[in-house]
Amino acid sequence: MKYQFMAEYRQGVSDDDHVPGAGGVGERILRLVQTGTQPAKALEDALLAEQVKRAFENNRCVYGSPRVHAELRAQGLHCARKRVARLMREQGLVAKRPRHRAITTHSEPDAKGWPPTCFSATSARMSPTANG
Repeated sequence: MKYQFMAEYRQGVSDDDHVPGAGGVGERILRLVQTGTQPAKALEDALLAEQVKRAFENNRCVYGSPRVHAELRAQGLHCARKRVARLMREQGLVAKRPRHRAITTHSEPDAKGWPPTCFSATSARMSPTANG
């Protein structure tokens, strides 16, 4: 249990005594862990995580968190950009990087195959034809 130390520490102390470090947020988390319920924010995160994943996959997995956030806002969902980034990070959603484009032009003048070796300046002489 993640908060077992708090549970063990509380066993020997009555509710009237002051328990340093066990009040406030830690006490609520301990109670939630013991009862097995999730806070409302965790449920919202789970629902939002599904929508983040759907928006990410609908756009060919190339959108990063800023674009996914803009996509969700366009759909009418208002949430923080950093929250979208955190949910993407937790799910392992990473945008695909642009591929390296193939080079189609050779800048070297001595490259093989150019200019075509079957033609030369002497073989392309002007010669009269039947059409003129």
